[in-house]
Amino acid sequence: MKDYLYVNEIFYSIQGESSYQGFPTVFVRLSGCNLRCPYCDTKYAISRSTGKRRLIKNVVEDIMQYNAHYICFTGGEPLMQQEGILQVVNSLFCYYDPKISIETNGTIAPIPAFDNIVKMVYDFKLPCAFVNLRKYQKYKAAFKELIIPRTLPDDEVKYVIENLVEADQIYEIYDLILKEPGDSPIQVVSPVWTKWKKNDLKMLVEVLKVRIPMAKLQFQMHKQIWPVNKRGV
Repeated sequence: MKDYLYVNEIFYSIQGESSYQGFPTVFVRLSGCNLRCPYCDTKYAISRSTGKRRLIKNVVEDIMQYNAHYICFTGGEPLMQQEGILQVVNSLFCYYDPKISIETNGTIAPIPAFDNIVKMVYDFKLPCAFVNLRKYQKYKAAFKELIIPRTLPDDEVKYVIENLVEADQIYEIYDLILKEPGDSPIQVVSPVWTKWKKNDLKMLVEVLKVRIPMAKLQFQMHKQIWPVNKRGV
């Protein structure tokens, strides 16, 4: 088992998204991603070479210096290094009981060891993230097969959308995720902060009320506080 992670950055800020939104959080951004989404706002972490190889014990030390109750592993695509993340998580639980989340693109199924100890936040990709419809269909089929059966009630599925056309596309996967009452993961619609005008947001609310009433509308808090391209916040 590897005793290191490829880390792009570790910083302490507030969580701008998910049901943990607003809580002071330590972010561990890992390097390397298996997708190339055109709207990606962390292109500086796409390549594995953008990170430094850090020993697990050093990553744990860096996290613990902040004394934070919330920790988020993000990327890049963190589940490309999930065995290393699990080592960090288990080490942290030896000292205290933090709330931990992993933000992932939904292409890799999490290992069962994460169940009930880590909140998984799946960023479901809509067709605009792919160069052609065939690639999207392949991604969606894999998401249905690998991810949906693994989701737990505390997990989240997030849809980042740029326009109202995409809002209608959400319904197709949204309906598939719904399970028995109390068993479905939280579903979140997150408009790209720089792409929407006020009137369009009002229309989006109406779409959600009619088509996706169990989803939660959420804005990216950190992009409302700091410049949209600012790192380490």
